[in-house]
Amino acid sequence: MQVDRVYHLYSFSQLLRFKIFLRLVSFNVIVKNMRKIYSLSCRVLGSTITNKSVKVLFGDIFVGGENEKELFVRMKKLDKQGFFSISDYALEALSKEDNNLILSNINEFKKSIDSSKSVNSNNMVAMKISSLISLDRLRDLNSIQLY
Repeated sequence: MQVDRVYHLYSFSQLLRFKIFLRLVSFNVIVKNMRKIYSLSCRVLGSTITNKSVKVLFGDIFVGGENEKELFVRMKKLDKQGFFSISDYALEALSKEDNNLILSNINEFKKSIDSSKSVNSNNMVAMKISSLISLDRLRDLNSIQLY
């Protein structure tokens, strides 16, 4: 059964974290106030402890890694279990046109694609177009009425 294969990838503690996370996000009051909760935690515990806790407790659920090496390890593990990966390199939108940053982002996308495909040719990579164009230019493009 496919479900057994997916759960087999995770330890009991990871599955418990998933369960806790899913339970927490089922409460609208928590979801709606997440920024406030995060800010409060940063003030009380400090940003280092808060960010480390978020990464350890919940980062695994959504993030395959913070760098190419961590991502490669995760993709290899999934590949061994017969799963392919979809890498979504999280480059944020550009606030202004910056050719050097755009070229840098293109290079990061290329590294992601190469790394993903080196594990399994069926792996996919998602890219945010907004990291290759300024928000102002993107708004202009979105305002064009095509008939």
